Amino acid sequence: MKRKSFLQSVNWFEKFIELLVVVIGITLAFVVDRSYEKYRNRKEADLYLSSLEIDLKADLVQLDSLLKKLNTDQAHLKRFISLHPGKKIEPDSLQIYLQSLSNLGLFKIRQGSFRALQSSGKFDLMASFEMRRKMFRYYHSADELEVFQSALQNYFDRFVVPVLIENLDMKTGRPLDRHFFRSVKFRNIASGYWSLRNQQIELCREIRKKAEELKAEIERSGL
Repeated sequence: MKRKSFLQSVNWFEKFIELLVVVIGITLAFVVDRSYEKYRNRKEADLYLSSLEIDLKADLVQLDSLLKKLNTDQAHLKRFISLHPGKKIEPDSLQIYLQSLSNLGLFKIRQGSFRALQSSGKFDLMASFEMRRKMFRYYHSADELEVFQSALQNYFDRFVVPVLIENLDMKTGRPLDRHFFRSVKFRNIASGYWSLRNQQIELCREIRKKAEELKAEIERSGL
């Protein structure tokens, strides 16, 4: 009887409203928390992408400058290699050929932003699978170029530098023995270096293409 009286005395509508308010409050808190998390992730992703875009722009400027210089040097070296062995070379022309040979241009990629993203383990912040794919393609290609450029550096140090030191006046850049630079031995060294640099140019062009693709993908993300 007392229990029935108690149940009748309870304002069940009021209790229902209180429960409904609690449920709505919890739901709103969950929605707000999820919305804030998405907002925070988006802002963090934007920071990474903005930093990556800055690195890519710097890489493209460096690649354009390097390719221009390499193409000019290669044109000079090709003219030298195509000369008939033993043919007299004018001193000024020889100096240009030797300057082209002595220039070792290397591409140094900016990887700070990518390495930071990699070490954070937050690649999932990049919502686009295509962006992640192009990102890995670009930086993997840059690693391959670094390995190749190490071999190019080794060839330069072992074969090019010694003959230049032995046969050039390092102060004036003038040859000590012009006959040596018309020899088959020197022509072979120059030809090997020219061939390696052609491969470097092709790798740089491919990397430049991938940099442009990744940059375009970042821009499409609405950054």
